[in-house]
Amino acid sequence: YPVVFLEENIFPEGNTIKSIHIPASISNICWNFNYTFTPFSGCDSLEKITVDPDNPSYTADENGVLYNKRMTDLYHYPAKSPLKRFSIPSSVNMVKKQAFINCVNLEEIFIPKSVSRISDDGDTHNYCPFASCVNLKKITVEEGNRYLSSDENGILYNADKSVMYKVPPAFEAKEFTVPETVLEISIGAF
Repeated sequence: YPVVFLEENIFPEGNTIKSIHIPASISNICWNFNYTFTPFSGCDSLEKITVDPDNPSYTADENGVLYNKRMTDLYHYPAKSPLKRFSIPSSVNMVKKQAFINCVNLEEIFIPKSVSRISDDGDTHNYCPFASCVNLKKITVEEGNRYLSSDENGILYNADKSVMYKVPPAFEAKEFTVPETVLEISIGAF
């Protein structure tokens, strides 16, 4: 029987897998917001994901990033992708939880105005997709995004800057003052 489902945490922690190919038979990748881990949580050496072109549910781009077939949901950015800068495609509406977990080379990310959610359940407070991106210096949100924003320091907020979602781990300032507009700081913001 062909494999049709990838469950959470299917690859053991500390594995050295550099490339994963998803065949046409895979129709469901477990990304339930109730789960702590994703199928690729243990893949800290992963450089790229490829998907069979005949897969009806998923695709990957030239950078090895995993999306749903229509490229409206970004599922996973490989932890060891060599890219230092990444622009989320303008077709993307949602970035799944832990999509960028442990991305050690990523320094800058651009979020287009099309992105309205950065978590499976819409609760950005619990599962920031940029967890453990130790070299991430700047998150930039495109002007006109109705749901998210960023400031000159590369810090991610909701649109009106009343909720601070993420201060990049490689933020280079010695001091930082939380803006007066902020009413809530998300779990894992620092």
